[in-house]
Amino acid sequence: MRINCKPILLYCDGFILLTSFVLVNYLRKHQSTIDIAFEQLNKKGILSLQKIGYTQSDAFSDCVEKYYQLKDTNSVIGFCFYTEQDYNQAKKQGILPLGIWGKPNGADSSTLKVCKIVTTTFESLNLKVKWNGSADMRPMIILKE
Repeated sequence: MRINCKPILLYCDGFILLTSFVLVNYLRKHQSTIDIAFEQLNKKGILSLQKIGYTQSDAFSDCVEKYYQLKDTNSVIGFCFYTEQDYNQAKKQGILPLGIWGKPNGADSSTLKVCKIVTTTFESLNLKVKWNGSADMRPMIILKE
């Protein structure tokens, strides 16, 4: 695995005092925009949760639990989330995969509808999205430039 680092050099009177490396956190730069996207998705009827569960299975279970806590489940058309694993990958590699599910049963047609709304929302906020248009591929937000 390649780790992205930037050298940090401190100078004093023309001499290098310290050289160290700091992990590049691709997510930090875009977190506020991602927060806005998730807020907009929630308003569009997509239950959207960030950094939930460790695996996709855990995250999906958390979404289902949150769904049943809602007063009005009829307005929800699907889920969008990313896991702790996804979050860690985004910090290191600059790619944030999203989990998507379409109501009522996760059928391809309903999942595709949710995917299109999700990708359009992120793109409207000037974030790059990689997705092949298939219900089998997770949309990925490209954070590195």
